[in-house]
Amino acid sequence: MRVNYVKQKLQRGEPVFGCAAVGAPHPELAHAFAAAGFDFLLIENEHSPMSLESDQLLVRAGRAADLTVITRVPDAEYHLVARTLDTGAEGIICPRVESPERAAEVVS
Repeated sequence: MRVNYVKQKLQRGEPVFGCAAVGAPHPELAHAFAAAGFDFLLIENEHSPMSLESDQLLVRAGRAADLTVITRVPDAEYHLVARTLDTGAEGIICPRVESPERAAEVVS
C-alpha cells in the first residue's frame, strides 16, 4: 500500500502545503506542484466542471509526482465519494459537513 505522507506529517503535527486544480485537468500541474515543493494536490470538483476521467488523469499524475491527491467531492453522497476513491484519490473533502453528527454519518 502507498504511504500517505500528508497523513503522516499531520499525525506528527507538522504543516502540509498543497494547491488546488480547479477546472484545469492538465497532468503537468502535478509535476509543477511537486517541483514547487507542495505535499498534496487538491482536485476541486464542487466548483469545477471536471469529470471522473479528468480526476483519474490528475490522480495518476499526482501519484507519479509523489504527491498525496485529495479530491473535494460535489456533495457527501455515497456514490460520489465511492467513485472518487475508486479513481485512486487518497483523501476526500466533503462540503457542507457542519456538525460532528454529519461527519460521523459521512464517514460511515
